[in-house]
Amino acid sequence: MFAKEVMKILEEQDKQIKELQGKVNLIGQVNAEQQMAIELVNQKIDTIGGAVAEIQLKLEMMGGM
Repeated sequence: MFAKEVMKILEEQDKQIKELQGKVNLIGQVNAEQQMAIELVNQKIDTIGGAVAEIQLKLEMMGGM
């Protein structure tokens, strides 16, 4: 009788652990997607920065004439 109750409790805890693992995996996936989005934004910022530097250089060249 006691062993059955213990097994029932352990099975319930195992079920809860598996549910939590699924949630942790989902959070990890969301974090990975957010990190990819951040990297994409950073790449676009770098591209814009490069374009601004190029415009500044052209303006300096035009001003030097």
